[in-house]
Order: sequence, then C-alpha cells, then structure tokens
Amino acid sequence: MQIVPKGTTHNATNTLPTVVYAFDGNEIRTVFFNDDPWFIAKDVAEALGYTDTDQAIRKHYCKAAITSPVESTGQVRHMRIIPERDVYRLIFNSRLQSAERFEEWVVAEVLPSIRKRGMFIMGQQKIRTELLDALAENIREKALPALREFDRLTEHDHWLACKNPEKYKRLCQLAIDRVALDYDLPRSVMEAMALTGLRAITEQHLEAA
Repeated sequence: MQIVPKGTTHNATNTLPTVVYAFDGNEIRTVFFNDDPWFIAKDVAEALGYTDTDQAIRKHYCKAAITSPVESTGQVRHMRIIPERDVYRLIFNSRLQSAERFEEWVVAEVLPSIRKRGMFIMGQQKIRTELLDALAENIREKALPALREFDRLTEHDHWLACKNPEKYKRLCQLAIDRVALDYDLPRSVMEAMALTGLRAITEQHLEAA
C-alpha cells in the first residue's frame, strides 16, 4: 500500500500538524501527540465503514479519544483524535473485509513511518513523507560530528557551570548556534543533543525539531 505523504480540548498554541497517508483511496491523517502516533478518528472510522464517528467511538469504548486543534489543508480545526489502541478497537469491530488489510497496513507501514520521523512532525505543515524520511536520515548522519564539535567548543567552559551559570549558559547557546549553522542542523535538534547527547535523535526523542 503506497504511503502518501469529546474529552480534553487543547488550545491553539498546541496545534498538531498532520502527516497524511492513503489507504484504498481513503485519506488517513495522523499526528504526533505526547510522543506517540495518533489518528484522526473520522478518517479511520470512514476507512473502516463506520458512518457515524462519534457513535463508533462511544460504542466501541474508545475512551482515550480527545479533541485537539489540528492543522489540515492550511486550516486549524478541532478534531477527535485517537491513539493506536483505539484504532485497533475500531478495526476489530469493523464489518468490512478490508479491515484486516487495514490493520496490516497500519502496523507494517504507517506506525514505523511515523515513529521514524516523529522528530519532524511537531511544528511543521503537512509534508511529503519522502522528504521527512530524507531529513531524518540527514540529521542522523550529521549528529555525531556536530556533537563532537560542540564538545570541542565548550570543553574549557564547564568550570563556569557552578561559578557563573549565566555566562556558561550564554557560551553554550553561542556554541549551539554556531554548530547548528555549520552543520546545517535545526537549532532545536542541536540544543537537544547538547543536553542529552545522541539520545536526542533516537525514535523517542525526535519529536521536537
């Protein structure tokens, strides 16, 4: 299958941009929320043959569903989103023969794709999945040499951390700016690596770029 790139309500400052996939002609929008992949409930429900999304969520005990501002087609709309476990609830109760294929598609293609490039989803518009994957690989290739350069620039400044924390912080920020520019990396990624090392570019720590 080709990849084409009312509970709690969150305010507009936490808008979730979408990454879009296609299953049998159905658009399936996804977001990265709290470090996990979530799905637009309406898209999943329609792909699985449900005519009333809210009723399907209530009937099949999708209790984790929430409403959140979501960036889609250039507009911000409040939409119901559901986590992975609730997607499976809708799959298991679907009457469509394609439900099993939908499950295999979600597990084998969509979830690995989302987790691989979760770092790029927060703060970005809808982007083609091929570009996101290329960006993720580009950052991973540059991460280690960039971190070594940051360590070189700051190796003589660590004594300031206790003696003059403000000055130490300024020097670190300047080093982050310089390395991010020299290595053509998002500043947020470089800042995260300065704090946590290469952990910042593992699958669970890439959502904030």
